[in-house]
Amino acid sequence: MKIKKSKKEIEEEKLLKKAERKKEKMEKLREYSLKKTLLVSFAIVFLIVMLVFFCNRTFFKTTYKTSKIEIDIPRLMFFIKDDGNEIVFKTYRKSKYVKDFFDNHLNNYSYYRCQGNDFFYDENSQAAIYSVEVEKGFAMKTVTIKYAHGDADCLCLSGYTGKKAEEACAKK
Repeated sequence: MKIKKSKKEIEEEKLLKKAERKKEKMEKLREYSLKKTLLVSFAIVFLIVMLVFFCNRTFFKTTYKTSKIEIDIPRLMFFIKDDGNEIVFKTYRKSKYVKDFFDNHLNNYSYYRCQGNDFFYDENSQAAIYSVEVEKGFAMKTVTIKYAHGDADCLCLSGYTGKKAEEACAKK
């Protein structure tokens, strides 16, 4: 036996189904909107990070070069500053790896020891490298390279290091 529904009950059922469909659509729209927002946010952050790394002079390169010095560096070193006699980099690489890299690289240069100063001299760029310091850190390590530009004999005889040695050689 069939029970007849009144028009009012039929209308109420239709309204309930319509409200349920609308609720489902709103949930799907909200979920889609959230996914879209997260994806766009991730893309923007990724692009900013990549732009910073690509704009950096050294991050993907193996050589740092200016008018005063040209030196090989390990990849993934983030350039911080160069004041003309000191270069500062930051890196995520292990301290031992960076130290070993520079030790091997400096062995290709001429070694000078005079008037209490030790330095490695690169004939090509006419630069004396006085020290390479690698500060140990948890994630980021600071690498500082101290150097001077000029003739090896003059830098040696000046008795100074860095900027003072350059200035003494420039006066001669």
